[in-house]
Amino acid sequence: LERALDKGHPVTLEAVPKDVLLSKEAMGAILYFLGALTVLSEAQQKLLVKSVEKKILPVQLKLVESTMEQNFLQDKEGVFPLRPDLLSSLGDEELTLTEALVGLSGLEVQRSGPQYMWDPDTLPRLCALYAGLSLLHLLTKAT
Repeated sequence: LERALDKGHPVTLEAVPKDVLLSKEAMGAILYFLGALTVLSEAQQKLLVKSVEKKILPVQLKLVESTMEQNFLQDKEGVFPLRPDLLSSLGDEELTLTEALVGLSGLEVQRSGPQYMWDPDTLPRLCALYAGLSLLHLLTKAT
């Protein structure tokens, strides 16, 4: 599959009808998403399913996106303020689910403040979570 993408050939998958062709960009996104899923723990994958069911992916996506934008180049641990509007639309159950999801990636969100503890070692896992949230959000918007 990757060799076909590198050569720019159209790609078909066994699971889709033979007349459906996917672009190199679409296949690249799918491969990236599948790679991200391998980084996420089984618990995170289950929490993502619950997030889809509760329709809170956009809030979670914005939280992870905002955190990564603020700290992508940050190479030191620290406590940073969290914009209150990022979590204000969540009820207690959704907030607990979100804290667990990002917590399993190493991002500790503290309701007081609100703030979060940043550790640069969490970046690869947060990138994987961001990829998973992004694609699932796009798929749920399309349906």
